[in-house]
Amino acid sequence: MSGNIAQELTETFASASEFVQPPPGLTERVRSGVRRRRRRALAATAIATVVLLGAAAAGYAAAGSHRAAARLQAPTARSRVIGTVSYQVTQLAVSGRYLYVAAGQNSWVSAYDVVTGKLIATVTVPGEPAALAVGPGGLVWVGYSPSGSAGPGGVWLLSPDLRQHSELTGLSADSIVPVSKTIALVPSRHGLLRVRLPLPGQPGQGSQHAEPGTSLGPGATTAPGAWSGMLGNRVTVQVSTGAGDNSRLVVAGQPGLTYGDSARTHINGATSTGSAVWVSTFAQINGESSLQGPLVRLNAALTPTTPPAVLTSPVLSRSEDVWSDGRTLWVATGVLTHSLVCLAAGSRTGPVVTLPVSGQVVALAAAGSTVYVNALEPPGSTAPSKIVSYPVPAACQ
Repeated sequence: MSGNIAQELTETFASASEFVQPPPGLTERVRSGVRRRRRRALAATAIATVVLLGAAAAGYAAAGSHRAAARLQAPTARSRVIGTVSYQVTQLAVSGRYLYVAAGQNSWVSAYDVVTGKLIATVTVPGEPAALAVGPGGLVWVGYSPSGSAGPGGVWLLSPDLRQHSELTGLSADSIVPVSKTIALVPSRHGLLRVRLPLPGQPGQGSQHAEPGTSLGPGATTAPGAWSGMLGNRVTVQVSTGAGDNSRLVVAGQPGLTYGDSARTHINGATSTGSAVWVSTFAQINGESSLQGPLVRLNAALTPTTPPAVLTSPVLSRSEDVWSDGRTLWVATGVLTHSLVCLAAGSRTGPVVTLPVSGQVVALAAAGSTVYVNALEPPGSTAPSKIVSYPVPAACQ
């Protein structure tokens, strides 16, 4: 990676600006991630009975082990509904006093005031939001894919209140790693693109340039997926070698460093805690998959270094997705009584703490002492769902 990028990665994130505006009026979502989430949502209702019976027979037979693995229960007090939505939430992000909600099928991005719960603004992007990230200065990056088969993909850079934006079209941004106010790294088939945009509302043209030395592997068989993030001073990318969930992790510029892409180790979700990447894995055998499996920690060489307490946890062995904020790890699981758990993932790991969340966790964002969650209840439901904030348990910080 160039020296410029290394320098930009050290910039301090500024506080989000505070403007107020009244609200106006994937070919794929993400090549692997959203396809997986949508399939999971559609399949959840069909397999609900199987899950219930399986959990009753196997999960509760090991109830003692579950209690030992997730022995702490977070208090139910002080949870707060930020908003209720009637559409499918695909991603959440939070910065300062704003919570951002992306709705893939509606091509919407909305901003809520986390203090008042008030909807500040909703904007419609030209396609289905595939990537949502907040960068330095509280500026919001949105990558979108064409709706159906019409139009190109592109990237918007928005002001914190979503009132103004700049844009670059002609690229597919399934994930975005902001490195400065106006520059981000976007994975492509041939490596990382260095995308530069004017500040929102300012004149000028956006640009994209290939970042030297950031290959992800053979372009004909490597399609970037739903996640990318920093692992030390390198960018790690989830990629696919085909349709569906045939996915693995690759270090940009070191395509020989990989994890996954075998019959037993497909990537369901991934997140970075700086010096490590945590992945939710699952097995796919003869085209069939459980969509839940062990939580794994990887070091800078993408070698598993999962702590024994995580390896032996009956709850974390059924992970479905994973997120992080600093040194706190958030894991959605297929265990009925532990839909969402958290654990400290810095210099120490654990204990596992269960949050008072039920249903299928589909989106999460955390900052400081608060975590924001969108869950479907029952799993796969198309009924309106709530975005709820919870205090971060002390044991997870």
